[in-house]
Amino acid sequence: MSDKPVVFDRGSAERIGDVVRTVERQSPGVPGRSRQVARTLVAKFVVDSVSNDWLMCRRYYPTDNVQPEELIHVAKPFELRRTPFDGLEVVYVNGQAITYTYVDQRERSATDGVDTETQVMTPDYWANGEITAVSIDTGLLDGTEQIRWEDLNTAGRHWATED
Repeated sequence: MSDKPVVFDRGSAERIGDVVRTVERQSPGVPGRSRQVARTLVAKFVVDSVSNDWLMCRRYYPTDNVQPEELIHVAKPFELRRTPFDGLEVVYVNGQAITYTYVDQRERSATDGVDTETQVMTPDYWANGEITAVSIDTGLLDGTEQIRWEDLNTAGRHWATED
């Protein structure tokens, strides 16, 4: 196998484009939704503020160091959201049941009915901190608008026992 990069001529690129357009036309779509091919887009954002289930962010273009003023909702990773877990008992595959009660967007208590511990999200999000997000169906709405970005959690944020 050669170590040289593969170079496509204009004709090859046009044929690849033809294949993509053919796949798009033949996509059956999802019932009840317009016919679209799922496209994954990954982008950089900077955090402006944090709420229970999402972040308010601005797109970030690191090459040009540009941050447009428009604020965009970016969903937190599912395990870091408050709404799906607050006040509910979660039963893990090993049979352990834990009930989570949230104090705010970054602190909660976890109890198994015998012991209770305080947990914090770490590391916390910070103002103007950079995140990477993917454009997908997050299942979240802001009013009537679907939130289409979700933090990929490249910082490894998680819940940990507070010291």
